[in-house]
Amino acid sequence: MEEFRATDCLQVKIDKNTATSHVLVAGTTGKRILVVGLMLVVGASAVNVTFEDEDGTDITGPLPFGANGGVVLHRNIKDGHFHVPTSGKGLNMLLSGAVQASGILSYRLID
Repeated sequence: MEEFRATDCLQVKIDKNTATSHVLVAGTTGKRILVVGLMLVVGASAVNVTFEDEDGTDITGPLPFGANGGVVLHRNIKDGHFHVPTSGKGLNMLLSGAVQASGILSYRLID
């Protein structure tokens, strides 16, 4: 059985506030991005957040956040919560409105 450690994870800060697709993690040749943890809080207006690959293909549907809403996906190092299905593609976050989105994303690069 393969063991995973917290040191197997990488992290990226989330600090975005425009209604566009934001690069969170650039693609790596031959690897897929597995999201293993997330803490995300949005500002004073409602907004939809969609995670997508670098080409704009949706990975999640639009996730509606109310004003000052947030979510925590506790670390699941082995299985993760969701992944970019195509090897070499990056992970983006699309904001439907100009609302501050802040937090941290933990991920692993997998084959």
